[in-house]
Amino acid sequence: VLQHADIVTTSLTKTFSGAGNVAGGAVILRSGSASAERVRERMMDQELASPLFELDALILERNSRFYEERVLATNEIAAEVFEFVKGHSAVSRACFPSIQTRGFYDQVRKESGGYGALFSVELSGGEAAARTLYDCIKVSKGPSLGTDFTLACPYTLLAHYGELEWAAERGAGRDLLRFWIGLEDPEDLIERFRKAFDSI
Repeated sequence: VLQHADIVTTSLTKTFSGAGNVAGGAVILRSGSASAERVRERMMDQELASPLFELDALILERNSRFYEERVLATNEIAAEVFEFVKGHSAVSRACFPSIQTRGFYDQVRKESGGYGALFSVELSGGEAAARTLYDCIKVSKGPSLGTDFTLACPYTLLAHYGELEWAAERGAGRDLLRFWIGLEDPEDLIERFRKAFDSI
């Protein structure tokens, strides 16, 4: 994405690590950019810098060794699982970059790349159905999307609990569920979704 930006910030806690056992972030600066150079100078000021502890650096390095393979795999698995989920009769709205923002992704993704491993759904049964699906689906629950294992998250309730009306006005209702798809077998994940949908 540096063809479109001078400065890119990203989490190293999530997909880069994948294990959910370390926190970190990165700032990537485009070479030759005056804006990026000004940011680099400010970052060199030790008072503004947040140090990465040695043990965290070692864990990040170990966790990131198969980063590219993991990203390609989760992209593939998520696309397959999403195809099943979006077509289910209980789903009233399904959000995934291949649908909503495909053009933007296609401008920057590698030919072998996909559309990520994160998707969101809203159910025709509203909040009660979302609660049942969330409770019944046999995956880990948590807010730190980007792990090597699948996670479910009641996103709006966690991220915008104090401003639910504001979030709803912007298309993120209180019954919105987010799913990060990990490295599990796609058929197994589809079966887990199927059973959870059957519980609604």
